[in-house]
Amino acid sequence: MLARTITLEAMQEKEEFILKTEETPEDRMHFKNQSFLYDHRDHLCVELTINGEAIFLRSGILIDRQYMDKEDTSKRERQPYLLKENCAFMQLNCTAYMNQKEGVLAKRKIIAIGSKLFILMDEFYPVGIHTYEQIFQFSRKKAVMISGNRVHYEGEKICMDMYYMSGDMTTDGSISMIPGGMSTGEGTITDAISVRKEGGAFRSLLSVLHCYEKGMTHSIEIRKLVPESFKRGTMNDQQVEALEITMGEKRIIVSISHLDVLENADLFRVGDCNGFGNVLVFDASSEEKKPIVLR
Repeated sequence: MLARTITLEAMQEKEEFILKTEETPEDRMHFKNQSFLYDHRDHLCVELTINGEAIFLRSGILIDRQYMDKEDTSKRERQPYLLKENCAFMQLNCTAYMNQKEGVLAKRKIIAIGSKLFILMDEFYPVGIHTYEQIFQFSRKKAVMISGNRVHYEGEKICMDMYYMSGDMTTDGSISMIPGGMSTGEGTITDAISVRKEGGAFRSLLSVLHCYEKGMTHSIEIRKLVPESFKRGTMNDQQVEALEITMGEKRIIVSISHLDVLENADLFRVGDCNGFGNVLVFDASSEEKKPIVLR
């Protein structure tokens, strides 16, 4: 669908994935769900390198600003995954926060479309009142700007724009310095997004990551769509979330259902595309608009 061929490897006996680019093997996304090491970002963690340049050192979740017990032995789960027509789907679940009195099941889904466009979906299934936070740790100092729902990262050779697509995702606009961890010897830039939801209701955090070469002309437009099931009618954000992404003449529609709410025979429409499935990618700029079913 987009330039450069990607490969997806699920590491045996570990809850992690390696997404690589065949043409440039040094380009990769490492998606892992490790046990507690030395900070919370090791859970549902993403590390991203494009054109050989590190963008995310780590990107993970924090719930209620509490560190977990180092002896935590809660189960982590690697879910079904798929690589199809240069699109990849990955999912990891984390039950580490379920040991609390009012626990939370956390899930992270990632869709890769080609090698430079990613959709990141975090889902939280809670009991009680919680604050959910995504933490993105970048590789360079003074390289991040925040404007509205957009975070812009400018590296030496690569830029990345990250767009918050859930209406209640908020950031206070601050960029803080934190240590780079075991593998780096300097401070790094971190952006934290905090969202509060009361009453134990489901919460999702949806973002789009677009990477491109520095100095290159690029354009991207992203908007939320409202899916309609022929069986159930209009779907809300707690059931199905959909995006339309336009990049020049290329138009892509992505649909992600929560808890696999759509049945196999549940035909639904999003934008000008029709399909079956719980995770779909459409090349909406093509005449056929045939869906790529990733789950």
